[in-house]
Amino acid sequence: MLGVLTAAVLVGLLTVRMYSVVAMLITTALGAMALVFLVRSMGSDKQVAFGGHTVLWWTVAAFAAHLVVGLMITNSSTLSSYLGGDAFTYHFRAIAVLDSWKTGLRGPSLPNGRSGFYYLLAGLYWLVGPQIGAGLALNATLGAAIVPLTTDVTRRLFGEKAALYTPALVVLLPSFFVWTSQLLKEATILFLVALALNCAVRIVERVSPGAVLGLMFSLAVLFNFRHIVALTVAAGLLVGLAVGRQAVLSGIGVALSVLALTAVLILTAGVGGAGYQAALDLDLRQASATRKGLAVGANSGFNAAVDVSTTGNALSYLPKGLIVFSVGPFPWQLGGARQLPALFDVVALWAMLPSLRRGFRLGRDLAGRRIYLLVIPAAVTSIPLALAVGNFGFLARERMQVLLMLVPLISLGLATRKQDADPTEDGERALASTAMSVPDGAHTAPIP
Repeated sequence: MLGVLTAAVLVGLLTVRMYSVVAMLITTALGAMALVFLVRSMGSDKQVAFGGHTVLWWTVAAFAAHLVVGLMITNSSTLSSYLGGDAFTYHFRAIAVLDSWKTGLRGPSLPNGRSGFYYLLAGLYWLVGPQIGAGLALNATLGAAIVPLTTDVTRRLFGEKAALYTPALVVLLPSFFVWTSQLLKEATILFLVALALNCAVRIVERVSPGAVLGLMFSLAVLFNFRHIVALTVAAGLLVGLAVGRQAVLSGIGVALSVLALTAVLILTAGVGGAGYQAALDLDLRQASATRKGLAVGANSGFNAAVDVSTTGNALSYLPKGLIVFSVGPFPWQLGGARQLPALFDVVALWAMLPSLRRGFRLGRDLAGRRIYLLVIPAAVTSIPLALAVGNFGFLARERMQVLLMLVPLISLGLATRKQDADPTEDGERALASTAMSVPDGAHTAPIP
C-alpha cells in the first residue's frame, strides 16, 4: 500500500508545479486514511477479492490509479479538452466562490440545483489552497470509496463468492475509471449513490440510526449535484425499502419514516433544498430542450431532431431512447474518430449483458425481494436520462449511475458462469455455493 502511494506522490511531484504539491499531499494523506478506515470499519479488509487481492488492496490501488491518471489528463491540454474540458470550469468557479467568501462580494452565477461540486471544491481550497491537485486527490478518494461500499452491497445481498468480482468491475470498467479520475463531479455523484445504496441494503436487514442517517444525508446532498438523479434514486430506493423487507407493512413504515426524515433535512435544514426544488420544477419541455442542446452543441450528438416536449412524443421515443441509453452507441451511430473511445465503454457493457441477465435470474432466488433495491432505482433513473441525453459523451457519464446499481447483479452473474454451460447440475451447484458463502449475520449486522 505504501509503495503504491509513494509512486503516486512521485508522479505528482513530476507532473504538477511545486507550489501545489503540498496541497495535494495533505489531501492525499487524509484521503488514504479515510479509505483505510472505511474499509476496515466495514470488516471488508479480510475479504479476498478478484485476483487474490483484498478489498483494501483494490481500494488503495484505485485511489493511486485515479490520482495518477487524473494528473496526467489535467496536465495534458489535448487529453483534458478531449475527455473533460469542463474540469477547469469547476476549478475556476470554485476559486471565484472562495474569493466571494473572503471578500464578502457576490459570488459567481452557478446552475440552480447543481452547484454542490463548486462548493465542495471551494471548501477544500479554503482548507489546503486553490490547487487542482488537491481536487484530484479528493476525487480519487471518493472514486476509490466506491469499491468497499459496492462490494459490501454485493456481499450482503448475494454472498462472498459474488463479491469477489465487484472490486474489479468498479475499478477497471472504462467509464468508472476515466470519468472519476478527472476534476468532474462524477466521482462525488457515484460515491453518494453507492453510499445511499449501501445504507438502504443495511436498513432492509436491520434498521439502525447510522444507516438511516447515512441514507438521509447521501440523498439530500445528491440533490445539490444532480437533482433529477437524486429524485429518481430516492424514489426507487424508498420503493425498494417498502417491498424489500420481510414484512411488507414494516417495510412501508420504514420507507415512509425515511421519506419524512429526509424531507425534514431538505426543507428545514436546507440541505439539498435548491436541487430538490429544481427537480420538482422539471418538465418535458425542459428535458426536450436539454437533449436538443446536447445533440446540436456537441460533435457526439445524436437524434437532434427528436422532440420529447409532450407526453405522447416522450412515450413514443422512450423505447428507442432506453435502448440507446442502455447499450449505445452502436457502431453505425459513431460520427468520426473522436467518438471511437465510446466503443471501449460499450464493448465492455455488451460483454457484461449475459452476466447481468444471469445475475438477475439467480438474484431473485438468493436475495428475494431485496433485489428490488437494485432494480427499481436503476429502472426509474434510466427513464428521464434516456429522454434527456443527446450526445454520447454525456451518455457515458450519465449511464454510470445506473450501471453502478447493477454491478452487484453483474458480479453474481460472473460468479455463476457455469449456469450457462449446464443449466441443471452445474447451475444448481453454483447457486448453492454462492448462497452458502453468505457470512453469518451478514443480513442482520447494523452499520458500524
